[in-house]
Amino acid sequence: MTKTTSVLLVHDYEYPLADLTLTLKRLGLSSRRARTCIEAKSVLASPEPPTLVFTDTELPDGGWPETVGMASRSRPPIPVIVVSRVVDISLYLDAMQDGAAEFIVPPFREADIRYVVQGARMDSGGKTYGRVRAVASAAAAAPDLPVLRSKWDHRGQAAPKFTL
Repeated sequence: MTKTTSVLLVHDYEYPLADLTLTLKRLGLSSRRARTCIEAKSVLASPEPPTLVFTDTELPDGGWPETVGMASRSRPPIPVIVVSRVVDISLYLDAMQDGAAEFIVPPFREADIRYVVQGARMDSGGKTYGRVRAVASAAAAAPDLPVLRSKWDHRGQAAPKFTL
């Protein structure tokens, strides 16, 4: 990871993003925190906006859709990784279809966070490359849930077609 990647963590509870803060620090990434959508909007509009955003699914004044919308209107657009407390395939699909770069759930393993950060940084034209791994980690954490399969080619070029 390079020091040029700065991260905005948008969450109002300590769990689960507090653990993520420690993982990002170990990866050498600087991070700031916003507790509401209003605070996030201010940070995103600042002279030195973050290069990446992690957002909780629910916030006191909105949620991940508002964060994704604000970040996508930034110039250049800022990738957003949605963080859920639980494995929720429906929420995953909604977030990915509405413009999130990634969707992750705890536990936050360093290798997985490195992978999704690199994938989000490689994002170009609205396509990302780490989606399948993030869901695979979520599926491993909850083996009783159906496996989500994505029909992506190995370069992430095909339009996503999700099947359960």
